[in-house]
Amino acid sequence: MFIRYKSSLSHSNKLKYENYITKLVINTMNYEQRQELKNQLPHGALKDIGETNNLQYQNIVRFFNGYRSKEDAKIINAVVDYVEKWKEEQRQATERLIKVLQA
Repeated sequence: MFIRYKSSLSHSNKLKYENYITKLVINTMNYEQRQELKNQLPHGALKDIGETNNLQYQNIVRFFNGYRSKEDAKIINAVVDYVEKWKEEQRQATERLIKVLQA
C-alpha cells in the first residue's frame, strides 16, 4: 500500500517521504542496534566515513553512543554505503584469492 502511494508522489514529495522513513528508522534504533552496526565496521572506518562524507568524527562516535543530532540520516547513509562498499571489496578479494590458490 505504501509503495503504490509513494510511486504516485511528485519528486519533492518522494524526497519528503524518504526522509520521513529514514527518520522513523533512525529514531527507532536502540543502542544495541547501533553497536551492532558499528561492530560490522573495520578498524579506522569511522574516520574514513567522516573524511569522505564531510562529517565530524566526534558526531559519528556520538551517534553510535546513542546521541541524536540533525546529521543522523547523513551518518546512517554514509555508514551503510561504507559497509556495502567494504563487503563488496572483501568479496572480490576473496574471489581473487581463491582463483590464485586454485591455479
